[in-house]
Amino acid sequence: MWAEQMGERLQENNEDLTSAYDHLDLLNQQNAALKIEAEKYRKQAGRNAVIGFGFAGVGFGVGTPLLIQGIQTDNQTMLWSGAGTIIGTTGIWLLGHYLFQWW
Repeated sequence: MWAEQMGERLQENNEDLTSAYDHLDLLNQQNAALKIEAEKYRKQAGRNAVIGFGFAGVGFGVGTPLLIQGIQTDNQTMLWSGAGTIIGTTGIWLLGHYLFQWW
């Protein structure tokens, strides 16, 4: 009787251990897939930062002086050219990033 109970407990423990190893294998596979995905997102974030910085540099680097000079000299063409440059480059970046998912 005692030997049978010990045998049953040993069998249950072996089944639980087998189930735990199967679950551990599944977790290892999921971990590997998540590491690959995280690396992809890290590379994508670096590329997105360079592209975003480029658009912001061009847009604000060209648009801000035009905007300021247009205000100082009361030149509507310069003012709207500067504002349009800033809005245009920001719009292109937003469309490319969120709508078309280019970067």
